Amino acid sequence: MNFNYLKRTVLLPLLLVFSSSLFAQYTSRGEAFDYLDAESFVEQRNFYEALFLYTNLSKNYPKNQEYVLKMGICNIELNNALEAKKLILKSKVKKKEPTNYSFYLAKAYALNNQFDSAIILFNKALNKSSISSTFKDKIPNLIKQCENGIELVKNPIDVEIVNLGAPINTIANEYSAVVNANESVLVYAYRGEKSTGGRQNSLLEPQVNGHYFEDVFISYKKNGEWSNPKSISKKVNTNTHEAPVAMSPDGQIIYIYRNTKTKSGDLFYIQKQKNGWSDMIRLPINSSYWEGSMTVSPNGKTAIFSSDRPGGFGGLDLYISTKNKQGEWSKPKNLGNKINTEFDEDAPFIHSDGKVFNFSSKGHNSMGGFDIFESKILDEDFLEARNIGYPINTTANDIFFFVSGRGNAYYTSSRAGGIGQNDIYSIDVRDIIMKKSPVLLLQGTVSEPNSKIVVEDINGVNKGNYVSNAEDGSYLFYLPLGNQYKVSFTSPSGLKEMIDVDTRDKTKYEELTRNIMFIEEEPKEIKPEFDLAIPGNFILFEQTYGKTEVKDVVFQVQIGAYSSPENFKLKKWKRFGTINEEVGTDGITRFKIGDYKNFNQAKKVTERARKLGDKDAFVLVFYKGERTSLNKLIAKGVYTF
Repeated sequence: MNFNYLKRTVLLPLLLVFSSSLFAQYTSRGEAFDYLDAESFVEQRNFYEALFLYTNLSKNYPKNQEYVLKMGICNIELNNALEAKKLILKSKVKKKEPTNYSFYLAKAYALNNQFDSAIILFNKALNKSSISSTFKDKIPNLIKQCENGIELVKNPIDVEIVNLGAPINTIANEYSAVVNANESVLVYAYRGEKSTGGRQNSLLEPQVNGHYFEDVFISYKKNGEWSNPKSISKKVNTNTHEAPVAMSPDGQIIYIYRNTKTKSGDLFYIQKQKNGWSDMIRLPINSSYWEGSMTVSPNGKTAIFSSDRPGGFGGLDLYISTKNKQGEWSKPKNLGNKINTEFDEDAPFIHSDGKVFNFSSKGHNSMGGFDIFESKILDEDFLEARNIGYPINTTANDIFFFVSGRGNAYYTSSRAGGIGQNDIYSIDVRDIIMKKSPVLLLQGTVSEPNSKIVVEDINGVNKGNYVSNAEDGSYLFYLPLGNQYKVSFTSPSGLKEMIDVDTRDKTKYEELTRNIMFIEEEPKEIKPEFDLAIPGNFILFEQTYGKTEVKDVVFQVQIGAYSSPENFKLKKWKRFGTINEEVGTDGITRFKIGDYKNFNQAKKVTERARKLGDKDAFVLVFYKGERTSLNKLIAKGVYTF
């Protein structure tokens, strides 16, 4: 079996900070094994645990330069800038320099943003015979990155980077976060003691000094707090690597990377079902080479992904594919030299407007490792890539940048003050990126789950096809501003409703909730004059049954549906009586009042609720505990005329 482990893990130890208090995660097998295990961890790019073992060795053999140097190298890889510089300097005894000393010292200075000193040291390293040719080949680009860093640090961006905290972040690795449109569902890659399979070697065999593999974890926001994360599904997580790379705005489709036996790595997706998630479905854009990350536009019609397939500009390149009316993906096309360089490009993300997109690159004017860049999809081209700036970008790898329509970016870092290794942070980027591409988030509940939703502009051009949630009928998607839209809803039984949405007068991000209640067509056994869609017949119903209690029939009133329930003003509704909260699988909290024994009671509460400002308040009908409609109850003979 050929598992290309290093290809996937090369991105994972992004910015880890050294902390001796975290070393309880690995238990040394004893001094006889420490060096062997440390070298094995380095080969796996697990510098976190390698550093622990080199530290043990250095304590036992304090005069050994190699251990001190390797501790310094690990700290470089873990982005522990001050410790890295201190240890590299310490590894030189008198005039005796360890192998490749000046190269590593230059990297340590660059990591500390001491770019001028780093450039001097890199130039010295170019002229030293003790520096390996492999490192010398890298130096010209490293010098260029230092020059880029000098310019970028001069004009820092005013941003606050906030740790998501527990229970999301732990002592283990959490990264590559994706969220749905209203930020009620968070899916991310987890790598630690809870990983499927435990410690393993690259052949997926248990190994005491092995490494943990990636799993996909999920959490829901309830009452403003993230729930305890859990493995998303046994259908998804296996002994090998699985990591989320993208999510549809409604959270019903998640795109996932998986290591495969016959290929080095492929892209898949899963779909939300009534009782969980589907099996993994392989995407046709994969090749026999490595595909490791992707993004899909909010309307599901455009995909940008990374691959090392032949014919690119070098390393990983970004490719684009579009979906036709038949649902088939086009042959992938390289994004060209405005985006791709001779270095790696990876981790793309298309914004809510379907045009602006970010990606990470080691080329362009990166200040070190991967930096995050911005571009825009044009008709047949792309805008020149722009570095989004420091301190979002640093001298370490900056990657896995995912932005909600609200303007919150989810981002991986291990900056000082973190909880463990890689942590997930959020950044408000509304004034940096999102002011260029505001959208409207249309959300709500359709009375029948699995209803089809079609969005068209005023000219009848299709702008997206969606399906309401299989469990509770919820839906949410983005609409770009500046246009008029017709949104049609079709239930599984063929009932239809349509709404108009006008975004021409909107200039910033907004959220609009529209709940859809299907009005059932007249059953054959019901006379046409008793179709309750006819106003006169509804008046007759109210006159006949409005005050009547009917066995097993109960009415409720929905007075609010909120993705952020803390915004619901509970106090002003208490006069109505007991208010029930119900959190759907979509993360939206619905507030209901009832139970009422006759229709008029519920109607009266609905009218009062609308006067208080809830224009979307409506009556819910339940028969024997199941939600239904008045027309269905007439068809069953519960109400007769």
